[in-house]
Amino acid sequence: MSVESRLVGVKLQGGLGNQLFQFAAGLSIAERLHAGIRLDGSAYGRDPERRMALGEFGLMLPPCRDPRTAGRLRRLGARLGLMSDPFLSATIVGDTPKFDAAFHGAATPCYLDGFFQSWRYFEGHEVSIRAKFDPARLSTPGTVPMEDRIRSAANPVAVHVRRGDYARSAEHYREALAL
Repeated sequence: MSVESRLVGVKLQGGLGNQLFQFAAGLSIAERLHAGIRLDGSAYGRDPERRMALGEFGLMLPPCRDPRTAGRLRRLGARLGLMSDPFLSATIVGDTPKFDAAFHGAATPCYLDGFFQSWRYFEGHEVSIRAKFDPARLSTPGTVPMEDRIRSAANPVAVHVRRGDYARSAEHYREALAL
């Protein structure tokens, strides 16, 4: 089996949280099948408000493209054997929060298109996923003193400022502050 036929493509979409779930789901299939993984960031286009955030974790993998957006000519060429596209065969859609057990029967090549927001999509692969997303890799000289300040505070508070859907609504933050 060629390396090209053992690939898992992952369409990244949404913010960092969504991308983490999508990558974790793709990594679990790739590990189970000893396959390569490619990330498709085409959903972000050139919009400066939206971005592929996995690079912050050093997850810069070779890109892939969504076969559905490549156009009729490319698909026709692949069917006629004129060009090769490893992702033309199977697209796995995971749009609902409910886990789909058929996911674990995936074969390569495949392309994940959805949000995959259940831990069950990457069950059994937690150790390798945690290693990929280890925030210690992102530490700076100021990290340890800040951690010490947080640990010593009587009532530490963290604020997560969302860059996407809530960024334009101050009401969300006012409600959180009141709580």
